[in-house]
Amino acid sequence: MANFLKPKNGKPTLLSLEDTRVLFHELGHLHHTLLTSTRYAALCYVDRDFAEAPSIMFEQFLWNASILQNISQHYSYLSPEFKVIWLSESRSQSERDNPPPPPPPQLPTPDATQLTHPNYKANITRQSGNLFFALFDVTIHSPASHDVLQAMNLCETFNKLLVEIEGFRAGETTGEGWEWGHGESVFRMVVSGYEGGYYSYLL
Repeated sequence: MANFLKPKNGKPTLLSLEDTRVLFHELGHLHHTLLTSTRYAALCYVDRDFAEAPSIMFEQFLWNASILQNISQHYSYLSPEFKVIWLSESRSQSERDNPPPPPPPQLPTPDATQLTHPNYKANITRQSGNLFFALFDVTIHSPASHDVLQAMNLCETFNKLLVEIEGFRAGETTGEGWEWGHGESVFRMVVSGYEGGYYSYLL
């Protein structure tokens, strides 16, 4: 669901703060499903407008310093093997015979407080991205006619909106025209059941 990296060469997968936000988001979907009371599981349905609301609300728990601290855990405490990996990566050449002091088992309070401090710039960046994808989604799902849709250049539409919303310029400034990158080809939400409903991420 979240596309986290798999453990490699015996090393654990460590989650960044953004990875953890995504985890909380997906847990919001899980709680929404588990707490919905229906006679038949297949009828656990809500209007598309509301589909992302529980997940986005559940994300907000992450920005509580005490919660972030409670779910944190330094991987060296998880197993003797992980401790050996941490020691091997923490020692410099001069520290071969002197192991470094053990790390705190969980995030120290000052670090947790700093990480959960409101980052308005990052939030604006994320929401402008959501706005861009939502507008692209609505644009290609609300053409004036089927003929208009067939004639629509999806790559050009995608990149022109990208410039308009994000101010991001690339191929069109180097003589490639508007058909560069083909970001529209990897935006799977337009065909994954969200057709025209990606705007539900804008909360």
